[in-house]
Amino acid sequence: MQFTIYHFIALLVLAGAVFWAFGKKRKARFEEDAAIPFEDDAHDQDGRKQD
Repeated sequence: MQFTIYHFIALLVLAGAVFWAFGKKRKARFEEDAAIPFEDDAHDQDGRKQD
């Protein structure tokens, strides 16, 4: 299998996505977003709004 410029570009894009996802700037935001399912809200378990 020969590697072409497209393989190299795809590898760079993948590496960029990994560095972006695990960057220190986004850690706080991702931790906040991870806690969203555990927050209390005004809806019951069926998704209907409580009175």
